[in-house]
Amino acid sequence: MSKRSAMGSYLVPLVSCLLLVGIAMLGACSPRVSVVPPVTLDVERPAELCVDEGTGAQMSYTEALALAEQSACAQEGDLTATRACDSATGAWLIDLEVESPLCEPVCVVDINTGSVDIDWRCIDAPTPEDAEPTPTTTPDEELVETPTATAATPEPETATPTPELAVDLARYTNEAYGFAFHYPISWSIALLGNRPETVDRARAVRLTRDDLELLIEYRQPDEDVMIGPDNLPEGEVIEQDTVTLLNRVVPKYVLEREGRVVVIFAGDQYVDLDLYIELRIVGEGVATAEIPDDAQNEFDRLVASFERTGTAASDPYPDWARYAWTGDTTAAGFAFRYPLDWALDEIAPAEGAPLTLNLRKDTLVLQLQVRNRNGEALLESEDTVSGSASEAGTVSFLGIPTSRYVEVEEGQLRKVFINYDDGAVRIHIALGEDPDQTPSTESHLSEVARHTMDQILASFTRDVD
Repeated sequence: MSKRSAMGSYLVPLVSCLLLVGIAMLGACSPRVSVVPPVTLDVERPAELCVDEGTGAQMSYTEALALAEQSACAQEGDLTATRACDSATGAWLIDLEVESPLCEPVCVVDINTGSVDIDWRCIDAPTPEDAEPTPTTTPDEELVETPTATAATPEPETATPTPELAVDLARYTNEAYGFAFHYPISWSIALLGNRPETVDRARAVRLTRDDLELLIEYRQPDEDVMIGPDNLPEGEVIEQDTVTLLNRVVPKYVLEREGRVVVIFAGDQYVDLDLYIELRIVGEGVATAEIPDDAQNEFDRLVASFERTGTAASDPYPDWARYAWTGDTTAAGFAFRYPLDWALDEIAPAEGAPLTLNLRKDTLVLQLQVRNRNGEALLESEDTVSGSASEAGTVSFLGIPTSRYVEVEEGQLRKVFINYDDGAVRIHIALGEDPDQTPSTESHLSEVARHTMDQILASFTRDVD
């Protein structure tokens, strides 16, 4: 297999931080601890509605939760704060925490009827069928030479075909996130819902066999959780060949230490789903062992077996416009979605200035600035965070949990912004009130405006040649 430098092709969003620190650890992108505590705003959140796209019926999350708390869901386990609206079937899906390692249930509240059911989503691993007996060979009978008038022509020997080995597979399906995959039943499986052993990590499925662990992390783009390489051991990360994931050819990365492969990972970002798959050595053997060839092959087959299923939306922004930078520009390849009631202004850059776009709605301005990493033009607040700003959680940007910053004056939220740097391109995106329309003393960003900005950031994609 050919080996070439890592950080190429479609996995760039998942491993961009490797370029920044020189070590394969997306954990370095974990939200930084700010000396200024995050700001908590006391504002009223708008009602969270779920609308049946077929009937038009509506139900708020508050109403759905009240129904769920009075149903069998509350008797079976604890209702969590994780929920999703399935507009195709007209239902609220509220995660249910139960004491079962093989089930990841959701409480299903029907918007139209108010009925409540439980979708247990348990793994049904088939029992291996009795293997067919291996055919045994018997010694060839002794050939007796019979004299004939002419020499007998020996019959050609026919090799006994080696029977193809049948691999017993189980199938895992996640209807809420819309994917499924097959895995060998020789691996034990466990579902990691809220993942109490981690902080702000995505949901995952964990497969284990001997001293190997295969982890599948998944999330929707607007979920504020970490995904990707984390706590990787010391070693060199290289791009080794490719694998097929959901009909896309994506890079496969390996981490080598002293010539031994100890971690393999791959992943990609889709419109409505982020995936990360990792195989590593765990336990006492990690210091000297390496991932055997058969396990590496099983990793490739498992990744290739992924398919879309369930009710996952093909486009989470069906009513939004799309903007993409094209041509020979610094931002070529970047694209994002935005609401139709926001107007987009393209600012013709002066020489040496960054590429700039403004999205406007009423008095709000969402400004996007992009420049080459080595360019002379500076982006506002890109190199330093002003003393009035503090870190306030993370937001998904290009599939990466990215630090969000806020500026607050006299208890009022004046500005929200993020900075992105992949080693080649720098991006600064900020939301605030238009100073020409709103005096700074009166500006205050609503929770609705901040949520819209989060959705726009989560919609960002990047095509990499």
